[in-house]
Amino acid sequence: MEFAYNFRQTSKYHDNWRTDFEPNTSSLLRLKDSSGSYFFNFIITVNEFGFRTYDRKLDYNLVRGENEKIIHTIGDSFTMGWGVNYEASYPAILEFMAPSDYRVLNLGLNGYGTIGATEKSLEISKVFFPDIVIYLATENDYVDDDKASTYSGHPYLIHRVFDLLNFFRQHTYSASSPFALKWWLYFRHSISVTDNDFPKHKTSYISIENDFKLLSTDHKSDPNIGANSKNALLRYNNYLSQRKVPFIVLSHGVGKVSRDINAFCKEHGISSYLVEVPKDLKLIKEGHFNQIGNYKMALLIYKILKARNLI
Repeated sequence: MEFAYNFRQTSKYHDNWRTDFEPNTSSLLRLKDSSGSYFFNFIITVNEFGFRTYDRKLDYNLVRGENEKIIHTIGDSFTMGWGVNYEASYPAILEFMAPSDYRVLNLGLNGYGTIGATEKSLEISKVFFPDIVIYLATENDYVDDDKASTYSGHPYLIHRVFDLLNFFRQHTYSASSPFALKWWLYFRHSISVTDNDFPKHKTSYISIENDFKLLSTDHKSDPNIGANSKNALLRYNNYLSQRKVPFIVLSHGVGKVSRDINAFCKEHGISSYLVEVPKDLKLIKEGHFNQIGNYKMALLIYKILKARNLI
């Protein structure tokens, strides 16, 4: 209940892409496993522009400099940095790697598909227009976009009902009860911890030997799946192309959707990479990037940008 309630403090309903961040909010997300230790223990802080940032305002006052270049990193929870504090998210690490005149904005949010990711970038572009955009696509994107398309088609009054539900979820524990059950069903196997789940050696968890692998592909996209995502991707790419903004898509994982997005991008002239993720670069029993995984993703993107002479 507490986890579901705290999660809602930084989230709100959005008419067009279903979910979004609540500006000027912060919340501590904690979830204990069956051993009594914390399975999750991280902070999400949202700035006045409505995207995740550093937890101390003193560390990061976002005012665009005269000659500063902006990189938009867009996507879902993998971009946002689910499960880790902001400094360990790949966009924050990428900013440290990039030259001092670059700012990397983390526009990711759990629940975003291509629609949410690209529309959020378009919204933020009104204030911080990008010089480069990186989209980390995932296996959930088609499903999330189908949901977003369904929600955006609701009548005005239905949208306001969802706004009201969001208000009650932010202010009462009881309204979060169904969502607490949802989270429990989602995490119930992950938080059942035994001694066998713990890494036996330090290096088995923080190994830096393994790396993301760029896969060569020759498959074709399937026209029968992902229509909502593909339409959003084409609209966004057209917007960036007209303004000569480099756009790079990384499809992570080797599932059907990731491969399909990668193939679709290549068929339409969008720079795209298919990335395999080693198990030891993920949070144990969870699936998102651990700190080393976020570092490795930032390093991979940095190398791609350097190789393309974009930074």
